[in-house]
Amino acid sequence: MKLIAFTLFVVAALIFTSSCQSKSEKRAEKNAEKMIEQSMGGDVDVKIDDDKMEIKHDDGTSIKAEGGVKSWPKDIPSEVPEFKFGKIDYVLKQDVGVANSWTILFINTPEEATKKYEALLKDKGYEMMVTTMSAHGTITAKKDDTIVRVMTDEKGETTFSVTKKK
Repeated sequence: MKLIAFTLFVVAALIFTSSCQSKSEKRAEKNAEKMIEQSMGGDVDVKIDDDKMEIKHDDGTSIKAEGGVKSWPKDIPSEVPEFKFGKIDYVLKQDVGVANSWTILFINTPEEATKKYEALLKDKGYEMMVTTMSAHGTITAKKDDTIVRVMTDEKGETTFSVTKKK
């Protein structure tokens, strides 16, 4: 839960800092670094470049957020079927030491997308851990050391995440 809250904080910081003018970028970067250090409890190095942000913590974890990425990340494990329902709005990649994770926000997701994606996961040998279906739905699936979560709401927004242990 702490990781999810921190991830949301990072996305908010990315959106805030990406709107800053070049003259105030360094100040925004320093302010973001201070806020993140306070929330994580340690030294961090924050680099902000346009709509990209990278945070490296002194414990070895790192988070990369790229607001401008609008395509399926090439480094997601190949055994994870591509979610091709809706339009990618942003991508967030995290290296938390023992695992890598990717979170992708999709917009304009059709109603039956979650159900169709569940079938793709089953075809690839994933075990369904959580399934809640309505017109939209939520699924959590596991295969070996990879977990895939898909949550679609009634507005057609989908939070898609993959976590793979190293």
